[in-house]
Amino acid sequence: NLGRLLVVVLVAALLAFGAGDLPILCCALIVNGLTRFVSSGLSASLPDVVPADRVITMNSVATAVGALAAFLGADFMLVPRKVFGADDTGASVVMLIVAVPVALALWLSVRFGPHVLGPHESKRTIHGSVAYAVATGWVHGARTVWAV
Repeated sequence: NLGRLLVVVLVAALLAFGAGDLPILCCALIVNGLTRFVSSGLSASLPDVVPADRVITMNSVATAVGALAAFLGADFMLVPRKVFGADDTGASVVMLIVAVPVALALWLSVRFGPHVLGPHESKRTIHGSVAYAVATGWVHGARTVWAV
């Protein structure tokens, strides 16, 4: 969530200062990737918050609610877009408005204690920092893709 917040604010700054399309589009891809990363964490934490027989159902519900929230958020942003303009400056203001719920999500997420929602020890647990675990996962994923 912190990464998403920082990149959203970066996009707002890039728009405000008239950066080209390429850096803005790259940042949009990064935000999208980070959002998927957060969604994966949500899916991974579901066994800790819902009964085991409802994990699959709640995973589907969470995905659908996330898509609905994105749709409603995009629709809601049409109002400030109309008020602040459709140029880069107006888009920059809209991005700063988008930063508010992202910051709220960050604030809510840091209220959970460490390991409350996982990960839990298992035979496949990777020990080390979060960066090491993510990098190891990427290497494992790349090896799998290469093998297939």
